[in-house]
Amino acid sequence: MALNQTFDLNRISLLETNKNTVNDKLTAHDNALAAKLEKFSGGDVSGQIKANAPNNGLIQVQPVSTTCWNGVMTDVNNYSYALGRFTSNSNKVEFRAYVDDFTIRTGRKVGATSANLIFITNDQVNAGIQQDIKFLSRGAVKLCPNNGGLDTNGVNVFLNAAGMPVLQSINTGISNTSLKFASTQLQARDAADANYITIGAAGFAVQSERSAKNSIELFEENVLDTIKQTPVRSYHLNTDKPEQDKRIGLVLDETPPQLQHDEHTLDLYSMTTMLWKAVQELTKKVEELTV
Repeated sequence: MALNQTFDLNRISLLETNKNTVNDKLTAHDNALAAKLEKFSGGDVSGQIKANAPNNGLIQVQPVSTTCWNGVMTDVNNYSYALGRFTSNSNKVEFRAYVDDFTIRTGRKVGATSANLIFITNDQVNAGIQQDIKFLSRGAVKLCPNNGGLDTNGVNVFLNAAGMPVLQSINTGISNTSLKFASTQLQARDAADANYITIGAAGFAVQSERSAKNSIELFEENVLDTIKQTPVRSYHLNTDKPEQDKRIGLVLDETPPQLQHDEHTLDLYSMTTMLWKAVQELTKKVEELTV
């Protein structure tokens, strides 16, 4: 059977040329892709990697002036957060939240067997290096145990207007208490820092060793007359309820100077010591009468 089809050699030549062109382009593309992958696998990626660019993208910035960081953008000009080294010639690492709160949560998956948040400093136990955990809050540090909210139950740690550290109860309905670290004393105050409150303890120990004192001399002042001239009062504190029993004690501006600790308080150790001296004086009087 004879062939009756005519072949156009020009068309065959054109097809061959196009095939070679496509192959060349594919080869060039493969070579370029291979080169990029090789650079990526070697960790040498210049510029930035952007996922879903330009907004909400993951940005990896090449080291500049010995700093390196990465983060997520909220728009083309602003970042939501970034992690990395931000200070030249330093290996310190920071995690920065640029907008709103930065929250760490653990145990978010149902069935979690542990939800600890663990901070370990100086993991290699290197001698002679700083290893503190620092909370540099511009406001209060809130310690809220159990399942309460951040402003429900717990303790505020902050500096008052005078710069003194304060531990303050958050829920004043449960505990209207604060501890203020004053310049030379620890004060138990109400949460508003308006009044002193009661301290309960099994005992109070007063430093009294000789090495802690100087200018030691015998106190020979007669205290019986001082005690007799100092009136004992009954009263309510301003924070007491009217139905409460009245307290008994001394009033600061009526007490001898030896008992005044400052413009607000009495020194109970000095008071008991004065009573001790009074007992000595009374004992001496009794002995004189019995001779």
